[in-house]
Amino acid sequence: MQGRLSPIVDARIQSFPWGHWEQEFSTAKKIGLQKIEWTIDSKKIQINPIIIDTGRKLIMDLIKTEGVSVPSVTSDYFMENPPWSFGAKKVLDSHRSVCEGMQAIGAKLLIIPLVDNSSINSAIRKKDIIEFISKLGKPLEDHELRIAIESDYSPYKLASFISQFDPKLVGINYDIGNSAGLGFNSAEEIEAYADRIINVHVKDRLLGGRTVPLGTGAADLPKTIYMLETSGYSGNYILQTARAIDQKHNEVIVKYATLMEEWLHANNV
Repeated sequence: MQGRLSPIVDARIQSFPWGHWEQEFSTAKKIGLQKIEWTIDSKKIQINPIIIDTGRKLIMDLIKTEGVSVPSVTSDYFMENPPWSFGAKKVLDSHRSVCEGMQAIGAKLLIIPLVDNSSINSAIRKKDIIEFISKLGKPLEDHELRIAIESDYSPYKLASFISQFDPKLVGINYDIGNSAGLGFNSAEEIEAYADRIINVHVKDRLLGGRTVPLGTGAADLPKTIYMLETSGYSGNYILQTARAIDQKHNEVIVKYATLMEEWLHANNV
């Protein structure tokens, strides 16, 4: 996840790494990572590199030079500015620009988090989300993109909700840590909607609590990854992990990547 190889900004676990985003490409290559999931948030969104032509060109140059691609974009901007609170047109226009940028740099997947401030906790919000995705449908089709929805819905409620959308356009971003933190059963989740999972965020959280280092929270990561693999999942695993308390962010990402390699290649769980 973009920003995980940069210093922490304003004590936030995740934010666009202004001043460091370019270096993350070479750092990722150096430590053996092949992909970065881009982050869009509210701060200076109008000049986020994926929005402006000069930024897109620089991103493409870095992708070519370093061999590190950007397959997906997480819109924390949506979580911070849900359409029912900040105006549907404003949020929609911003995401149309993001879709244009994604096409320019070769990204194919837009993650929309429906959690925290953007959680679907009423029928009105549910209707607003459906309308938003419907209006974004044309830009998605034009640019050959898909949306991956992340939600705090319970397993079968999320399966029912996602069934309303065309699977060619909309799937699920499965966040292992967030689900564990909510007390959901990963086996039940994967059984309910495995065929709609198109992106996975790897993290660990305490039950009802904060993000913690992998293997120290409520998530059974080896088991969950095994179940994802055996369900036929073939997408990316994005390290959206806890930050390093000693500021050695590169080292902790290498540690987490090594754990993921072990879990993915384990014969038994």
